[in-house]
Amino acid sequence: MSPLSQKTVRRFFYDPLDRFVSTNATLLFYNQTRLATEVEDERSNRLFEYDAQPLALQQNGTTCTLLATDMQTSVLQSVRTDGPQQALAYTPYGHQKDLKTLTGVCGFNGERPDPLTGHYLLGQGYRAFNPVLMRFNSPDNLSPFAEGGINAYAYCGGDPLNRVDPTGHFFSKINRLIDIGIIKVRAALTGGHVKKVHKLTRLSEGIIAFEDTYKNMPRMNFSGHGKSSEGSARLMFKESQSIDARSLVNLAANNGIDVKNYNYLRIIMCHSANGDSRSFGATLHTITGRPVKSYRGTVSTTNPELLVPKLKIGETSTKSSIIHTLKNKNLWRYLFKGLKENYQPVTFGTAIRTA
Repeated sequence: MSPLSQKTVRRFFYDPLDRFVSTNATLLFYNQTRLATEVEDERSNRLFEYDAQPLALQQNGTTCTLLATDMQTSVLQSVRTDGPQQALAYTPYGHQKDLKTLTGVCGFNGERPDPLTGHYLLGQGYRAFNPVLMRFNSPDNLSPFAEGGINAYAYCGGDPLNRVDPTGHFFSKINRLIDIGIIKVRAALTGGHVKKVHKLTRLSEGIIAFEDTYKNMPRMNFSGHGKSSEGSARLMFKESQSIDARSLVNLAANNGIDVKNYNYLRIIMCHSANGDSRSFGATLHTITGRPVKSYRGTVSTTNPELLVPKLKIGETSTKSSIIHTLKNKNLWRYLFKGLKENYQPVTFGTAIRTA
């Protein structure tokens, strides 16, 4: 057996934000979290997208290629203005037999495959996904106890047909495959609720606000991860920082949201009613004078990053969205009844307090 070559085949370079930006001869440019342009020597590819769905590819500033995708945004067909049509096919985990037939930038789930290895560098290069081995090459730093899941190398929890993982951290269900009728059936089975919401705003990393209707009146909602603490809970943002109820009101005001313009408030956050009069929900009611619906125990809702992937902090969406709220969607429901932490919505206050 001949010895393995020690020659370096390819080098990868990252910017200070840990984004994959170049190889030996290729430069990559991003629009927010999405790859927008690829430049290699005299060759360039510019990708045109709408809502993370590839539409067309402009090559070298002149040639244009139209892209047809499926509901997972995987490119299945391309049509060049000066050439024949080109069909693409993938295994369930995204392997494409002939890398040379890939259309420049896009591939499985609309992601760019590395032209040498065929691996997908997800999360702007955070982790390399190997579609042949059907797993990541490196472990997730959010595993095993956070959103990354127990298996630090698994891709989409073993279900690549119904899930996507653009971040390389944790998967999300494919919203494009779920229409409102299917969501309503799922809500009926799980005890959840489905609502159409408006004015979706990203307040910070991990915290969103949106408006819905409650008792025929406008209601402002705040959604994020709850961190249980002694006596109450705090709302998480970023990875390890948290805020209390008063800071949330100030954060909303700084982003143009005056909670006193609403008749009702809701905080979709685990443990937000824990602690009763000292809880996050009770404190929010005391500060605002509005009835506040909160939750004792755990509560789950639509992943905010699926709803606001394109929004900058402080930006509000002009589109309507569907929010699906579930109860007790975690490992607690598999424990014995005496050990379960029961889901229970709690409303603090029954009417607007004027004095």
